Amino acid sequence: MISFDPLFDFMHFNKLLIKDLERDVGLSPRTTAKFKKGESVNLATIEKICLYYEIPIEQVVKIIPDEQD
Repeated sequence: MISFDPLFDFMHFNKLLIKDLERDVGLSPRTTAKFKKGESVNLATIEKICLYYEIPIEQVVKIIPDEQD
């Protein structure tokens, strides 16, 4: 499962809103909605965020293994 909790933590710490992310990085509202829903996004989108804010990928996304029965 994909989690964007690291991104939301970064945004909270830096007092950024989703609208700031859209404006600063040039993301569409449709893309940022995917973050909120935990849906996958293009790796190029993750790269844009990392490069703009000068943060490692670990501060944007983390992978949580699915629990196996």
